[in-house]
Amino acid sequence: MLKRLSFLALIFSALSCGPPKADNVPTDRYELEGDVIRVDTVHRLALVRHGDIQNADGKVWMRGMTMEFPIKQKADLEKLAPGLRIKASLHHRPQDLEYWLGDIQILPKP
Repeated sequence: MLKRLSFLALIFSALSCGPPKADNVPTDRYELEGDVIRVDTVHRLALVRHGDIQNADGKVWMRGMTMEFPIKQKADLEKLAPGLRIKASLHHRPQDLEYWLGDIQILPKP
């Protein structure tokens, strides 16, 4: 009886996690330029003050602001430090509201 309950608990636990996220799910990409304010290497986050982000039609998709962005790739995270000016791709999965910065390039200071 205990084995059956343990097995059922395991099944319900697995079902409650939902389907795994596939890396091949299409994402929207936007170009972003901004200044790195803070980097949290433990949680893989960067606080960036950025300008307006435009969609493919040239319309403002997101107003300029300061916000935290997840950084998925270790190589991108290692490039970042407070005070740097960056250009990056903002990847956005509208299906699950996930977003992150990638393709990070360090820009010269103006």
